[in-house]
Amino acid sequence: MKISDRSDYGWMSLGWINPHLPTSRPEFLSSSYFKQWGAVMRSGVGTDRETFMAMQLGKPGWYNAEGGFHLHTKGKPLCLVFGIRSWDVGQHNGFPNATMQRWMANRPTFDESKRMA
Repeated sequence: MKISDRSDYGWMSLGWINPHLPTSRPEFLSSSYFKQWGAVMRSGVGTDRETFMAMQLGKPGWYNAEGGFHLHTKGKPLCLVFGIRSWDVGQHNGFPNATMQRWMANRPTFDESKRMA
């Protein structure tokens, strides 16, 4: 199933969801480091107080989301990464999904008003 007319990870990724696949427990239920991506930290797995945090801290410039994170606590999302594809206009020659809205990402940023003007 293909949803997008481009071969990137945009809306097309929604087509990869298959609700008929059987569920399974993930193999990594503890905190883990993933080379060139970042870290996943988990606590209280399988309890009502489960906490999960994923931090994307891979190689700089790779996906333009360094420092972005997901945080779930007590089994509920508290803070999710959104807008991580928001500042790649210069890297991808004005690719249409680049909104130049850095404020949409939940990662540290600095005053770059001169660059953004």
